[in-house]
Amino acid sequence: MGLQRYARWVDAPGSTTIFKEGRAGILQLEAKRIFSPDHIFNLLIAKTMLYEGCDLSSKLLPLFVGMWDDKKNERRNDFYSFDNNGICLSHGYSITRNGERIVDEAHDTKVDRLVEYGRVIKELIGEYPLPAQLSTHTTVNDLMNNSLRK
Repeated sequence: MGLQRYARWVDAPGSTTIFKEGRAGILQLEAKRIFSPDHIFNLLIAKTMLYEGCDLSSKLLPLFVGMWDDKKNERRNDFYSFDNNGICLSHGYSITRNGERIVDEAHDTKVDRLVEYGRVIKELIGEYPLPAQLSTHTTVNDLMNNSLRK
């Protein structure tokens, strides 16, 4: 990224944000916030871009958003897929409390948990220098600006 030639991203204390471009054009943004030793929040945003100008349906290769929220006695996993119009195609989640699975695997299209963590997500990725393929995606833009709504 050209911006890194002149400026360098500096993570806030207790936070880490990293962009990776993998094989087959997989763009990944990973972010982590350590609230305390007993509370860690992880975020992953990934998009597959097969090749420049590929107009393959975003229903086949949607934007993926994963959240892992680890608290002392509870772990929540949330996985979302969004099309290019910002429509949530799927939300899968599970909840574990005290080592016991409370919700094994459930599905809906609600974005409530993303909205709940909107401020934290904005702090983690809001000003991160992303390539246009990610930063112009409706959902990524909403997450970067904390403007995603239920």
